[in-house]
Amino acid sequence: LVAEIMRLHPASEVRYVDTVCKPTKDRQSALRKLIDVAEVIVVVGGRESNNTRQLVETCRAAGRRAFHIERPEELRSEWFDGISLVGLTAGTSTLLETVEAVFRRLEEIARTRP
Repeated sequence: LVAEIMRLHPASEVRYVDTVCKPTKDRQSALRKLIDVAEVIVVVGGRESNNTRQLVETCRAAGRRAFHIERPEELRSEWFDGISLVGLTAGTSTLLETVEAVFRRLEEIARTRP
């Protein structure tokens, strides 16, 4: 994109500043690895969180089903019908306690499935 802008406006000074923080980049990188092995990804984070929405979009762009939730109570066992491996990730501002609660709920769902 920067190269195209520079080509169209050669007399202008164009600078690119990457404003994505390292934790967000790290989560995106880890998610790409998770997408390779998980059949479904649960993404935990606020509905208004841009980096959480980006995680969901990354999953879907890779052809992986993703469920964006804010709380463990939103999980539905039918989402995991026929699924043997579920991935879990979260936006950078999501509390660890929330992620752990979602993990525990996923374990409960797994124990009650045939």
